[in-house]
Order: sequence, then C-alpha cells, then structure tokens
Amino acid sequence: MARNHSENTDDTDNTEDIRGTLDEKQEAALQLAKSGKNFFLTGCPGTGKSHTARVIIAELRKLH
Repeated sequence: MARNHSENTDDTDNTEDIRGTLDEKQEAALQLAKSGKNFFLTGCPGTGKSHTARVIIAELRKLH
C-alpha cells in the first residue's frame, strides 16, 4: 500500500500487522536489533530494507 506524505507514518500502533509480513532474514534483523547488536541491513532494490527498518523502529519504540 503506497503512503501519502500527509499520512501518519508512525507504525507503532499496527506493528503486529506489518511484522507478520517479514521474511526469515528480515525477522533475524529484527531480533538482532532488539538484542542490541550492531548489523548492516543490505539488499538489492525492492527487497524490503525500508519496510524492515520501519518495523525495527516501531518495535524498538515499544521497548524503550
């Protein structure tokens, strides 16, 4: 779903909805972030880096 710049981009309320869309590697990145580890999130265009980053940010906001 495309977002309009005027829409609310804070995903903290619907993290469970969007988190279910993570694949195995994206979920591993989320777990690394939640454990406080440093890591690089890389991938070709269209692989979901931005989506994964939004989920990670939303999850970390819930924790802190």
